[in-house]
Formats: sequence, structure tokens, C-alpha cells
Amino acid sequence: MTDQELLAGVTEAIRSTLKLGGEQILPGTRLIADLGTESLDLLDISSELEKVVDIEVNFRRLFDDRRAQPGVAADDITVQELADYLKEEIQKMNSAVAAV
Repeated sequence: MTDQELLAGVTEAIRSTLKLGGEQILPGTRLIADLGTESLDLLDISSELEKVVDIEVNFRRLFDDRRAQPGVAADDITVQELADYLKEEIQKMNSAVAAV
């Protein structure tokens, strides 16, 4: 899966979960501040993304990891940051499979 395909999958999962229709979602769009995503929405987005990339998004761990980084807004995440997180998780999963 290319970076563009991954970003498109993330965008579509968000769009369908939040029922956004034609609203524009850009890589810099913030899930909470811009789209009004709530905690239950994050669970639904995680479920939709699991269908796309076969990886469960643990938003709690993702936000905890962000809080540990200095200078990072830990209370929100952009569409691109979510795609980057998934890319890293896919790479970890592929490395683990290759090691076996």
C-alpha cells in the first residue's frame, strides 16, 4: 500500500464514520478540533481502519505517546499523523513477520 493509498483509506474511514459527505478532509485536518470527533467516534474510526489496514488503532496509546513528546499537541491528531502512525505500525508488523 502506497502512502497515498493509506492516506486515502484513512480519509475515507473518517469520512464514512463521521458521515461527512462532501466536506473536504486534508492531511492537516485535526480530528477533534476541526471535525468534532468524540471518543466513541475514535472507536468507530479504529474499527473502520482495521478493515482497511488490518491493524487496530489504539487511540489511547497514540495520545499517550504524543503526550510524552515535548512540544506536541497531545490532545488532537491530524489525518496525516494518523496515516503516519499506521504506516509505522504496518512496518513493525511486516518486520515481525519477516523475522519469523
